[in-house]
Amino acid sequence: MNNFTINGIVMCISSGFIIIFEWIAELMKKPEWSSIFLCDFGYDMWITISDKIPIASTQEKFDYIVFQLPLWQLLLTIGIICIITGSIVKQ
Repeated sequence: MNNFTINGIVMCISSGFIIIFEWIAELMKKPEWSSIFLCDFGYDMWITISDKIPIASTQEKFDYIVFQLPLWQLLLTIGIICIITGSIVKQ
């Protein structure tokens, strides 16, 4: 197994933990914990990066990924891409 495959597996497992955490938060009736986004980690930094993107269509896609896409979906997608890349690339 190469690094792409290992990183992909770790990302998929971590997205599973995030899903479990969000499910427990919903059972506890904590709506502020029930969804985790990438912007929850350094909101001001992501706003600064978003403001510096010059092309409007790229900025809208970036804003969607950072501010609206749940973190577990992002990690799962990147993890699957890494697993597929790791199965194709030889060390």
